[in-house]
Amino acid sequence: MSSKSSQTQVIVLGAGVIGLTVAHVLSENGRYKIKVVARDTHQDLDSQAFSSPWAGANWSPMGKLSERTYGWEKATFNKLWDMIPSGLVLASPSKIFYEEGADLDGLWYKDLVRDFRVLDSSELSGTQQRGVGFQTVSVCPDHYLPWLAKELQSRGVEFVRHKVASIGEAAALAGPNGVLINATGLGARSLLGLEDKDVYPVRGQTVVIDNPNVRRPMAAGGDVTYIIPRPWPNASGFTTILGGKYQEGNWDTSFSAADAQGILDRCAKLVPAIKDKDTKILKHNVGLRPARKGGPRVEAEWLDIPCETEWITTEEGSAASRPAGKVLVVHAYGFGSAGYQMSWGAAKEVGSLVNSGLNLSNDWPSSTGSTILPGFRAPQAKENAPVSVAQPRNRTIDDEYGDSATGALPVYVKHWVQGAECNGCAISLNTAKLFRGTWHGTATPPNEESIPTITLRFTGVAIYVYNVLANRVPSADFSTDTRLTFTLDGAADGHFEHEATDSTDFVFNHLVYGHSGLANGGHVLVIEAVPGSLIIIQEPSSFLADFSFAIVVVNLLFIIDLLIDLFTDVGARRTVFNNFICMFRSISIYNALHDVSGEFEDRCEFLGLQW
Repeated sequence: MSSKSSQTQVIVLGAGVIGLTVAHVLSENGRYKIKVVARDTHQDLDSQAFSSPWAGANWSPMGKLSERTYGWEKATFNKLWDMIPSGLVLASPSKIFYEEGADLDGLWYKDLVRDFRVLDSSELSGTQQRGVGFQTVSVCPDHYLPWLAKELQSRGVEFVRHKVASIGEAAALAGPNGVLINATGLGARSLLGLEDKDVYPVRGQTVVIDNPNVRRPMAAGGDVTYIIPRPWPNASGFTTILGGKYQEGNWDTSFSAADAQGILDRCAKLVPAIKDKDTKILKHNVGLRPARKGGPRVEAEWLDIPCETEWITTEEGSAASRPAGKVLVVHAYGFGSAGYQMSWGAAKEVGSLVNSGLNLSNDWPSSTGSTILPGFRAPQAKENAPVSVAQPRNRTIDDEYGDSATGALPVYVKHWVQGAECNGCAISLNTAKLFRGTWHGTATPPNEESIPTITLRFTGVAIYVYNVLANRVPSADFSTDTRLTFTLDGAADGHFEHEATDSTDFVFNHLVYGHSGLANGGHVLVIEAVPGSLIIIQEPSSFLADFSFAIVVVNLLFIIDLLIDLFTDVGARRTVFNNFICMFRSISIYNALHDVSGEFEDRCEFLGLQW
């Protein structure tokens, strides 16, 4: 067992079945200090933004993608089979029905499952033409996920509830010598710095019933029809889940009565007892499977993280910092319907990638004679890349002091107050944590027609907006919820909402907006404070927010990594009114217009980083 001082920090981003299983595998090795960071955890089993609680969670053949995924399924099946005595896993005889002409002798899974056999004609009825039977396993997410979490906590794994918006933010938590496990599921599509557009949702809907006569798993092709018994009883008996729907690209998480009726009708054709008058419908589930074109992504890479974030503070008050450099990132997402049945096998491969990766230098060898471990992806060179690459340069646009190169200021419209002149403000900020110690403030009443805005004109190719959020304010009884909208080049480009917690701590550097891949030219970003805020300073026309800006400059012709920071100090707490306090603390935009490297050194000194 390694001492705590010698343990490597591992951040597992995501607390679904993949993230928790990876953490479980890694926790078997005493060399890792593990922290699971997630917006939704095992305590949020009713969250529709969380995929794992809504899964059928049984082992059912879905098609052999490759020898690699077959290995994951085999390892997972065997692991779950060994867990049957624990009571967490239910073993039961299963049947799957196929259309006439199906090659039952060539089924890829027949040597994996237990007691595989081809059904005889006496076991078929109605439209059923061919079928197979075998012993399979299933778990109940409502019990299985909390069990995994409890196991991890008993091993010293820490859970942090925090919504991470970028790879850079997560890497700050891992630290320069740490490891980041990206198990974000559907979140991989919107995670800034990753933004994997091959990730897409598959809508599913199921019905949970209570009927002791429906206790055998069955499935039929075509309409995605399945029956899955749960291993854990409720107060009146065992439950069974009926499904389902498989709607690719559908983000709708609302309940459909028509879908529910269709599920009940199709399942009743397999098991007529479902229509018994004693059948109780306990719950309707709707969830989104985290699928990916090309299948799951399980691979490691060294990720360049520029000088991006000074610190990250979570709702629990923990903080982290890191210098610029490379971070070992192991991706594990995109499992679609197969998360549970691939979990243990995929997690073991992730563990192998972590172990192997930590034996590599942080500097990749040259392409000549280099060796990349299986599952590792080397950084890709840009096509026709120049011999020399321009280095980042910095200029600041401060809310009070203006653009260091041109003197230009962001444009504030309606009711803005400079922070130093904000007498009687209910929120007091530590100016040492604000860039150049300055801020501006504004807010709007619920029916305010003239919305306070900030307009920033810039030349660059990407922009990211970070917030410093205020939660509960002991000295004032008003809302600290925050709502912002963003418009880029005249088009609506997203919004941000924050509901305050009971913590009195500020949450620094929370990413609320990002847009990369912009054309190399001039752009206009407009940030609006949404109407509905409660006035929180003495003057009835004055409101609170903090703004200061910093711009990172780079030669756009040769840009490799794009980074823009907009730190936003946003404060206020909710009561009967919605109050939106916007404290924007700094923006960084890659720009090709100025060469002021000295100021980049100044900013890195402010951030406590090396340049």
